[in-house]
Amino acid sequence: MELLVLGLVATLGVASWALWSRARAACLEASDHRPPELPAAERNASSVVPGDIVQHLGSDWLVEGVLAISEEQRGARLARLVDGARERFLFSAPADPDPALLEPAKVGPGEYGGQPDALVFGGQTYLLKLRSNGTAQRQGVFTGGSRKSGDRLSFAFYSAGAQRVLLVAWGEQNDAFTGERVAAHLLEYLPGK
Repeated sequence: MELLVLGLVATLGVASWALWSRARAACLEASDHRPPELPAAERNASSVVPGDIVQHLGSDWLVEGVLAISEEQRGARLARLVDGARERFLFSAPADPDPALLEPAKVGPGEYGGQPDALVFGGQTYLLKLRSNGTAQRQGVFTGGSRKSGDRLSFAFYSAGAQRVLLVAWGEQNDAFTGERVAAHLLEYLPGK
């Protein structure tokens, strides 16, 4: 019986590693270029690249793509994370110590035009915390919206209370993401190889 359990655990481990390796290889092939590697101890939400792993509350999220919004040598980053069929986005801004874990939100065409200082979404009022304009740079597989490398875009980051956040990106179409701030110490980053 113990040998059967041991064999099953070993088989699942090998299968998980094989799936992770294949997904990571696909991410690297889709990436235009890869920035220099940082040691694992220096990884954070602002430095993840396709192929890295983000661990949060028992889930291992593979970074499949990153959309960097460059603005005069600084900027925000939105990383696309996947864990099987689940998809999330990790948003980090230079002035905010805690990143946000987000999901795509549905917005209608033309909704939230004009980048207001406050808006209502899902019955909650969100107040503006950060507004920026910049140029989008993509790495890897990024399916959140229709942004391409070199596109100019504007985005606004809103919060409702201490935890709830809303990110809205304006361009030819509006993209929105909603979720919660995550204390930086609750996330662990593992560099891919």
